Amino acid sequence: FPGRHGDFFVRTGIRPGLRYWVALNETGKVVGIVGLYNYESDLADTAWLGWYLVSPRARKQGIGTSLLLFAIEEAKRQGKSSLKLYSTTDPEELDAHQLFKKHGFRLISEEPWEPDSELTKLIFELDLRAQT
Repeated sequence: FPGRHGDFFVRTGIRPGLRYWVALNETGKVVGIVGLYNYESDLADTAWLGWYLVSPRARKQGIGTSLLLFAIEEAKRQGKSSLKLYSTTDPEELDAHQLFKKHGFRLISEEPWEPDSELTKLIFELDLRAQT
């Protein structure tokens, strides 16, 4: 992947090695996704939650919670002490914000969202050392 898309990694500052997992329903259809990645500019013990998404029809069934808890445990397994994510003030993302907060994430930063000036980019962080 990095060989074919090396310019993506250079542009974004994402270290090669990003990993993603999917949730499948009983018929084998993908209903959710979560990933972990790292930026070159971050400390080695920081991971980012990436592409956290549950299909609208599969929401409110515990899939999002399962994916989030899986990613938290995977980041801990990798020896990370901090897990960050970004979201926006898009109303479609507000339920996810409540889930993040419920699991210990705290809002650490707000900034303009470049693609859409009507939205704000929100950065959340979870201290994995405080997790039991």
